[in-house]
Amino acid sequence: MGGLNTAHAQLFGSSSVGTEEFPELQIVSEAKPAGMAGAYAALAEGTSAIGINPAGLARSDGQSYSGTVRYAPDGAEGGDVAYSRPFGNGSQIAISAAYFDYGSIQSYDENGNSLGTLNPYEIYPAVTYASALGDELKWGASLKLAEEYQGDFQGSQNALGAGADAGIQFRPARNLGLSASVVNLGVKLRGHDADEATGSDWLPADFRVGGFIHPEGLEDMSIELDAEAPFYEPAALSLGYEYRIIPQWDLRAGTRWDTDDIRNLLGWAGAIQNTETGGSALKATVGTTLEVGRADVDYALQWWNDLGFVSMLTLTWHMD
Repeated sequence: MGGLNTAHAQLFGSSSVGTEEFPELQIVSEAKPAGMAGAYAALAEGTSAIGINPAGLARSDGQSYSGTVRYAPDGAEGGDVAYSRPFGNGSQIAISAAYFDYGSIQSYDENGNSLGTLNPYEIYPAVTYASALGDELKWGASLKLAEEYQGDFQGSQNALGAGADAGIQFRPARNLGLSASVVNLGVKLRGHDADEATGSDWLPADFRVGGFIHPEGLEDMSIELDAEAPFYEPAALSLGYEYRIIPQWDLRAGTRWDTDDIRNLLGWAGAIQNTETGGSALKATVGTTLEVGRADVDYALQWWNDLGFVSMLTLTWHMD
């Protein structure tokens, strides 16, 4: 299973391989937040809020369908589908499912002999509810399941987990928004093989606070800063920028740095003697949204240290 663990480290920037379960839960599911490197908790709206801050679902109205595909040059692919609709006055409910397919990974025994290929995948269905408490405050929560299959090896079985997300958004002024959320609070319910103990491994939970501003006189511009405190990884900061060129066209960009990255940067600059290994693989993103009638087309291009360029495309259809 070393090949799969290595793939996890490359895909998710983990500096502690093997300490987390269901790592795809850490990946942004839709292109809009991906274009801002995940700095999106206070700006989040619609189904793109799922997995970051479910309160943002309450900032949409009517019915919508969305689908996302994610492509990486190493053959690993992922995506998401979601359906959202009103559920009472000022409330929305959504059903979604994210997936990740690692492609074929070569497996070896302890002597380096080939054991064939593994074809691991993960899937995460969820139900999200969000509601407005007046014009300024929104809240939301998600219940999710997690399933991971690591490949056809002796004794293998589908691992299962369950968790929850919760969040709030507060907008005290027209040009200012604040948020707090916690995601992936949960536990592994069944191991990857029959001999593995269950109930002792936790999902990769993450606490996040964030805020955005529309600079005075530049209402079409949004700048968001999010601070993350993952339970099993280094703390991180994400900075995102969004600008509305015309009402139907947005541009965005972002970057994300964790504490290992900052140590590395200080070491390269000579400010400290030693640098740390690891650091988040995601460093720079760009994205755009084009609205065509009832359809939204969102695209994001991310640069990952180990993977190169990763593309994401989300199509959303608004029914009413």
